[in-house]
Amino acid sequence: MMSAAITLLPALLSYLGPKVDRLRIPLIGRALKAEGDARSPAARLEPHGPRRPWAFAIGATALLLALAAPALGMRLGFRTPATTHRAR
Repeated sequence: MMSAAITLLPALLSYLGPKVDRLRIPLIGRALKAEGDARSPAARLEPHGPRRPWAFAIGATALLLALAAPALGMRLGFRTPATTHRAR
């Protein structure tokens, strides 16, 4: 399911192109237009990315690793006869 989302969603968005903005959420669409020239944090960092690509790549990797750190404690597995304890 995840692989389908990763491959098909970008293909669908590229196929739709600018038409993807035609369907907007009613209340959010007006709020975004009302803000005017306010730039997002990503838009403010954009001019600096090409100057220091390695710094941004290392920073993005560190951010992703920090966000994924809680997943290191997950226990994944299947119940097998060896791991199942029966009450007698």
